[in-house]
Amino acid sequence: MILLLEALFVLSVIVIWFMIIYQFVLTVYGYLNFIHSLREKKAIESMTINYPSCTVMIPAHNEEKVIGFTLEAMQKLNYPADKLTIMVINDGSSDATKDIVLQYAAR
Repeated sequence: MILLLEALFVLSVIVIWFMIIYQFVLTVYGYLNFIHSLREKKAIESMTINYPSCTVMIPAHNEEKVIGFTLEAMQKLNYPADKLTIMVINDGSSDATKDIVLQYAAR
């Protein structure tokens, strides 16, 4: 019985030390991976990206209630302003869609 308890104690000590070493290895690996990702991020940020020209065409017919939100979302795009053209195609709206679009175009 005592031999069984001693064997169980030794086994538990081995398992505990294994878990401590395992956690240490995970911590070191995580730190090294974090440092590597920071270096990679700096390398990516230093690259010059040549964006193509892009035109977004927005069809609108009586969109008075939502066209303002749509145009605000288009203004918030993460794209160079000199490469982006936004065209609103107003298909004979009978509400104030045209006026709202012209207000945004004046900005």
